[in-house]
Amino acid sequence: MKTVFSITGVFMLLFALSCGKEEVPLNETSSEGEIILGYDYPIKPGTTEWEKLVNAQEKISVCQIPPSILSTLTTEELVNTCLRYPLFNNIYAFNNILTGTERLVQEFNGIRELFNRADAYPEMLKVYSRKIDNSSALQEQGASLKKGNYIISLSSIEMILSQIELRTQPDIETRKKVMNELLMGYKLKLNNSEEFKGVGFTTNLLARAAIVLGKDHAVFSSKEGGWPGGLDPALTAPIDEKSYQFIR
Repeated sequence: MKTVFSITGVFMLLFALSCGKEEVPLNETSSEGEIILGYDYPIKPGTTEWEKLVNAQEKISVCQIPPSILSTLTTEELVNTCLRYPLFNNIYAFNNILTGTERLVQEFNGIRELFNRADAYPEMLKVYSRKIDNSSALQEQGASLKKGNYIISLSSIEMILSQIELRTQPDIETRKKVMNELLMGYKLKLNNSEEFKGVGFTTNLLARAAIVLGKDHAVFSSKEGGWPGGLDPALTAPIDEKSYQFIR
């Protein structure tokens, strides 16, 4: 029987991922061969120190980036740091993924700093583009941590892209570049629909909806954008149509 590696079944795997233990800037190579830049969280899931934390607030507190380091991170380093935030995958624990994302913004100083960077959009897009170009993890047989990490990270980046679009005023050319990449990501997900079913498609649709529908649309203020129900199927076709019209 084929293993279904959907978003709903793999995000908990990622809580076991860890890097180093020093509270210093990080520069190492990931399992996908990418150079990881940024801040290295001193306490992470899977460590003895993490197990000693007694509640969610303590975990949130130890994951904050010290202001003296936060202000020195380049936007490229900050992007990588945010994507490695130990509690990032908590956004999938809510009935509505938009609620989970808003909670992330409230609780993590790194993501708030990212939204204040003028070059956040292009820097996040670079990471997303590399993910799409290097999708070999999807060819892993059966359930693997590498495959699960890829599936989750692609959708997580889409959620950040959607929030940057909603919270900033990017220029039209940047938005078109983002839309082009999102459509490539959409095609990739369609070609691997079993792996990305459910919220995997919702995140891509929300990122494109942010561009073509705008922040005042009902999808960003109601459970239409939630999970696991996902977007109203009636919205999918209009978002697709507007997306392709946008890049013409």
